[in-house]
Amino acid sequence: MLDPLLAQIKDILSAPRWAYPDEPGSANVPMLSTRLTPQEFQVLRKLPEGEFLLDILDAFEDSLNDDWLPVELAGLPLAQAREFLGAIAAFMREQGQLVPLPQARAMHNTFAGQLE
Repeated sequence: MLDPLLAQIKDILSAPRWAYPDEPGSANVPMLSTRLTPQEFQVLRKLPEGEFLLDILDAFEDSLNDDWLPVELAGLPLAQAREFLGAIAAFMREQGQLVPLPQARAMHNTFAGQLE
């Protein structure tokens, strides 16, 4: 089930929309629902780390596909939010699993700490 999640993150991270955050227009990132079955969504929603990732991906999809990007995503400025999502993907590729919540929080705190 990691492959569709990683493919979604790759599409989000490679969206040309990142280069033009102050201009209107959709990134046309496909919705995760085109990659996962309803059963896979249910399995992920039952896991704390799965629910966390689905919520994060949903926020990125909605923001990138909206006419205007917000100034923050996942509680981080756009550049750090993008790096945070990339770090999640790197962990998933290297470890072959979803990021445990304590580690995901630590990763988020690392990017948030860069702002201070």
